[in-house]
Amino acid sequence: DMAANIIVWETQLPSDAQVFTDISVDKEGVFLFTGSKIFCFNKDTGALIYALTGATSPPLLRKGKIYYGADNETLIVADAATGKKQKELALKETVTARPAYDFGIMILGTESGKVMVIIPDAIK
Repeated sequence: DMAANIIVWETQLPSDAQVFTDISVDKEGVFLFTGSKIFCFNKDTGALIYALTGATSPPLLRKGKIYYGADNETLIVADAATGKKQKELALKETVTARPAYDFGIMILGTESGKVMVIIPDAIK
């Protein structure tokens, strides 16, 4: 609470976790990417909602879903509130940058230096 000059909540990540990118926030929670995991915390209490392993990129939050690269060269689409995987797209590339969305297309940056454009609504 800024007016009261107090910390509302704080939490300690596991000792092997460091925050590598900007923090994302929406109604589903606070999202942190730590280099191989995505953590989702309750934005009001700081309680851990879930942790996803095998992530290779920070998540993009969009319409109640998160999109992120996974260590099996796929793009994962998961429910932002629960972390439950809904879809995945095999890419033959490791996504390392946060996906970007613009007018129906998604742009991905990969470990090998490629930039890919996909249509996220077409992912099965």
